[in-house]
Amino acid sequence: NLATVVLKEKIENEIVTCEKEKELDKYNRILAECFVNGQSLSSYMVKSGYAFDWPKYSKKKYAMDEEYAKVNKLGL
Repeated sequence: NLATVVLKEKIENEIVTCEKEKELDKYNRILAECFVNGQSLSSYMVKSGYAFDWPKYSKKKYAMDEEYAKVNKLGL
């Protein structure tokens, strides 16, 4: 899908680092935010319009990025 292509282009051959959350989700899965060159991949994907903020889990962490994509008619 297009979001996968955009993410692959962003990462290319760069090193991805991830910061694990302290707690697991309700299904006992590890949650983490990943970065390339210090930039959050989640924020990048939402701001580019190829992902959505999911407030139930993000606590609206990416709400401004999503609004930016909407206002600028980016991505999806």
